[in-house]
Amino acid sequence: MKQLDRGWDWANRGTSHVDFSRDETIPLETGRFLGHGVNGLVHETDCDGTKLAWKKIYCRNRITPQHRKEIEIIKKLNHRHIIELVGTYTKGPHLGLLLWPVAICDLATLMEDVDYLKAESPYRASLFSHVDADILRSRCRALGYLDKLQHARARLNTCPPCIAAAIRYLHDHNIKHKDLKPSNILLFPYDGLRITDFGTSSDVSGLDSSVTTGDERGTPKYFAPEVADYKPSGRAADVFSLGCLFYEIVMIAHTTHNLIELKQMRPHHDRSFQANLHEIMAGFRTIDCGENLELQHFLCLIPAMLEVEVNMRPR
Repeated sequence: MKQLDRGWDWANRGTSHVDFSRDETIPLETGRFLGHGVNGLVHETDCDGTKLAWKKIYCRNRITPQHRKEIEIIKKLNHRHIIELVGTYTKGPHLGLLLWPVAICDLATLMEDVDYLKAESPYRASLFSHVDADILRSRCRALGYLDKLQHARARLNTCPPCIAAAIRYLHDHNIKHKDLKPSNILLFPYDGLRITDFGTSSDVSGLDSSVTTGDERGTPKYFAPEVADYKPSGRAADVFSLGCLFYEIVMIAHTTHNLIELKQMRPHHDRSFQANLHEIMAGFRTIDCGENLELQHFLCLIPAMLEVEVNMRPR
């Protein structure tokens, strides 16, 4: 996979950032809808033959320090498992981000695909009436595997080391992601993976400690206990969220449980992981490791990542 120039002159203005006047036309065409991030919608666009993800953020009053922070955070990241910001612009109340590369799908979609492939054929029509089998088959082939359960599970199992490497890189550069979840993990052909959406990240390189407070909290389902309790949080909060991701991956890839059943294992409060730790740990008893040393490692690692006590989590 190629790497784009981070100083790419995408608008022929001699710079990767452009401040357009209100009467100027942005030289991009809106393509297919890709999804939405923390602060805005994302569409595909084409720039000089290169497919980009175009994130458009509406800023009600002005371009805020929060938006500027997102730009600065992403621009200084350079890792094969982290999305690249190759261009930016402002126009009136709008901020535009051009991100590369464009993903096939996200981790949440892959988990749903595994769910579908697990279901016995007679029940698929009723349980997954919303799933287009042809689209799923096309997506699997685009990712580089056949639409068979064993292939989808194998693809799922490639994700944890890549995600962990990206988070280690962020933490080594004094950055917390703060919103780790399956929809923020983008997938590409042949085991490619990149983390995206740093809209709630905190650059802590100028602080004496990685512990911060504030309103940038992320997604409740994956909150660490200290975040849910509005207490100061540090990099360990990312470790907890990462443990939640690893738990879902292991349970989907190595058991017969589906996503609905995993949700039912979190019956209390807001169905978050941190509010249901006892119940979700019981789910591990259904896993037979056999001689799978990697799986044995995860079954020891994940409970440590999900420790309530911050200092007990792996660093």
